[in-house]
Amino acid sequence: MRKAEVNMQKVICRYLRQYHPKVLYYSDLSGLYVSSIGVRKMMKQLRSGSGWPDLMIFEPRSKYHGLMIELKAEGKGAFKKDGSLKSDPHLQEQNQMHEKLREKGYFVTFSEGIEETIDIIEKYLKMQ
Repeated sequence: MRKAEVNMQKVICRYLRQYHPKVLYYSDLSGLYVSSIGVRKMMKQLRSGSGWPDLMIFEPRSKYHGLMIELKAEGKGAFKKDGSLKSDPHLQEQNQMHEKLREKGYFVTFSEGIEETIDIIEKYLKMQ
């Protein structure tokens, strides 16, 4: 996980605490690079698969059980100009997890930058 994405997570979490203090959320830093092989192995054993979104908001809206967002730094989006997903293996792995979560009833998406992420959160939380 890039430093820019970690900083993005901090800003988004601060935003949620300030503007939506009753919203339950979890910001996952398991993608953060750690040098210890033992820690990396342990972290893999603590979750079912890889590709989990960075931000999980546990607030049901409309037909969804919650909102999950894979955060990408500004200029590092997941999609090509034609709207298709880039062929990067890591993005493909994340997208596979997104599909599994959608099947379970979650609203799951990629976002690029802080503004887009906040916009997605606000639109989701306004759903009836």
